[in-house]
Amino acid sequence: MSRFNFRFYALFAFSIGSISTCLGQSSDTLFVETPVFEFTRASHLGISPDGLIYVPDRDRSVVHVFSEDGQHLRRLGGPGLSEGQFDDPRDVDPALGLVINVADTENGRVQRFTKEFRFIESLPVSSNPAEGADETDPSFRTGEAQFKVLADGRPIAVSSSPADDLYVVSAQANVVIRWDRERRNKWWIGRPGQGPGSLVEPVDLLVTEDLLYVADLDCACVIIYDLFGTYVRTLSEGLLTEIRSVTRTPNGILTVMPHRLVEFDSTGTRIEETYVQTIDSLVDAVKSSSRWILLTERSLYFVQIH
Repeated sequence: MSRFNFRFYALFAFSIGSISTCLGQSSDTLFVETPVFEFTRASHLGISPDGLIYVPDRDRSVVHVFSEDGQHLRRLGGPGLSEGQFDDPRDVDPALGLVINVADTENGRVQRFTKEFRFIESLPVSSNPAEGADETDPSFRTGEAQFKVLADGRPIAVSSSPADDLYVVSAQANVVIRWDRERRNKWWIGRPGQGPGSLVEPVDLLVTEDLLYVADLDCACVIIYDLFGTYVRTLSEGLLTEIRSVTRTPNGILTVMPHRLVEFDSTGTRIEETYVQTIDSLVDAVKSSSRWILLTERSLYFVQIH
C-alpha cells in the first residue's frame, strides 16, 4: 500500500493502552483512551494526498472513508460481484489522489475507481505466475452488464507508483504483479525459487519514487526491489516477526508488527522502535511528524506525538 501523504495534524490522543517509544537512550509513554471508529474486521489504511483516510472492512465488504480529523464521511461498496461491490476487500490505494484502487480479494480482482467512486475498470488477478513480461488479461470496463471472468488469484495488497504503474500482492501465487500504466503488460516479481529476492509469504507492499518494498511474513523481513522488479537487498531478515504491513514515514519506512512498530531511514538503518500495548493486535499504522494513525481489526486510533 502506498503512503505518500503526510498532511496530518496533532488533533487527538486516542487508543486503548499505552505506547512506549524508544529512540537511543530516551523513552516516552503515551496514555490513550477512545477509538475514533470501530469495525467488524479492518485490514489496512490508505491515505490520499488530500488527507482522506480509507479503511476496508473485510466482513462487511465495504470501504470506510474518513476525513483527516476522523469524521466518518461515507461507506463505499457492499457485498457482491458487480462493479462497485466487493468480497473481502483487503487493501485500498488512493495515494495518487485521482484513482482509488481496491484489492477485492475473494473476487480475484483489483477494482479501480475515480475519487468520486465512479467505476473505471477491473483487473483480474491470476494465481499462475508467468515468466517475465506477460500480456495482461483483459480488463472489464464500465458498460458491461457483469464481469465475464473472475480470476483465481487473491489480491491482498495494492500500491501505485508515481508513474501510475500498479503493483499487487497475489497471495495465491506468493508474488507481486506489476502492470504498466496502460494496463497492457504485466510482470511477476519475486517468483518462488528464483534465488535472492524470491518471496515466500508476501503480505504487504509499499511503492516509493524509486523502490518497491515487500513485507514477507515467512522471512520476517522486508525485501526491496527497484520499480522494475530487480532485487536490491533484504531488510532485517528474521527480525520483523509477524510483520503485517510496511508504510512510509517522513524519514523513511515503517514496519508494523502486532505490538511493535520499527522505523528505518532511507538507507535501511533502524532509527526508532515503538512498543504498543493494545487489546487487539495492530494490522496497520501511519506516522507523520505530529501523530500516529493506528489500526487494529476492530478500531481506528489517532495518537498525538509530543
